[in-house]
Amino acid sequence: MRETSLSMDAIVWNFHESLPDKIVEFEGLWNAWLSDPPSPNACSAFRVLIHRMSGATAAFGYEDLAARARELEQALAPGVCDADALPESVFRSIEERAAGLLKAMHERSTQTKPPRVED
Repeated sequence: MRETSLSMDAIVWNFHESLPDKIVEFEGLWNAWLSDPPSPNACSAFRVLIHRMSGATAAFGYEDLAARARELEQALAPGVCDADALPESVFRSIEERAAGLLKAMHERSTQTKPPRVED
């Protein structure tokens, strides 16, 4: 049984250590979507990233990140990436949630250990 726990600890550590790479991916896709002209492909890829983050962060004990990712995922409703122009209120909602998640990711990436690893 302990062997399984060690393996899970390794997986959690791997995820924790990958947070800086996830931040870079997040920023790249976000900036690509906001480019001029906006990129629907980058928006779709951003939506997929946020969906994956929503599940992975919850699974690895990052409940704060999971909650923020779920909120952002809901704001990135189907059709958002296909819209030529979003209403200002919708865009601001997405932007605020994205900024909040990114800030939380930065904070978590500076912590010395992930939330579910035993000392």
